[in-house]
Amino acid sequence: MKNLDYLAAYLHNLTCAEAEIVPGAPYPVRFNGASTPGVFQSRLQEGEIMSVPYLLSYMERSHKSQAVQRVCLHHFGNIHALYGCGSDKRPTHRYLTIVREGRRVAYSSLTRAEQHYLDDYLALQHDSFTRQRSLFFDEGKEAADSYRIRLSDTELTELAGALYACDCIECLSGTPSRIGLTRFLAHSFHIAFPSNYATICKQLTQRNSATLFLDHLRKHFLMLLFSSPKSKAK
Repeated sequence: MKNLDYLAAYLHNLTCAEAEIVPGAPYPVRFNGASTPGVFQSRLQEGEIMSVPYLLSYMERSHKSQAVQRVCLHHFGNIHALYGCGSDKRPTHRYLTIVREGRRVAYSSLTRAEQHYLDDYLALQHDSFTRQRSLFFDEGKEAADSYRIRLSDTELTELAGALYACDCIECLSGTPSRIGLTRFLAHSFHIAFPSNYATICKQLTQRNSATLFLDHLRKHFLMLLFSSPKSKAK
């Protein structure tokens, strides 16, 4: 029963987003009862470890039954749909509740420091879910890895932004978002999601050319198309 209590607490920390503003405290934001981002991360990691036996069991059963697999993917999809990215590239949660002195307040009313801590909590929450999903319910993880994509954090962010802007994607678990697509590409390419994602997005709009990587791709694609047959053979 104790293990089930750990699992229930972990699911609570993945699906709930209850923030309390505590003015004057060293860490002014509590999240799902955690007093600091470090405490919240510790609880998430503990939950990840304790949920391993249950997720392994479901994974093994899903390999034998497509019905079980569909159910697992459906529930993981429902959780994933809770997360998103705001217009200012900050992480969001569909049911985020922020309370100050017993009264609900809006994110925009928080100080910059309070927003920073809340964003850290939300990022930790989504990262934990992403780790579990990629470990146990990645449909493509058993395929042979014959290739590796090498992209810098800026190149990955630029590429994802271009694909998102072209409206050529579909989110199977909810409303598509630019940060969600970037996480998907990072996972698909087996590279780390940029830890400074919001900063990179801002830098893209401030540099002389916002499409350096896309221009690089276009140049070499044209070279490939119009190169000699001898060059193509190489």
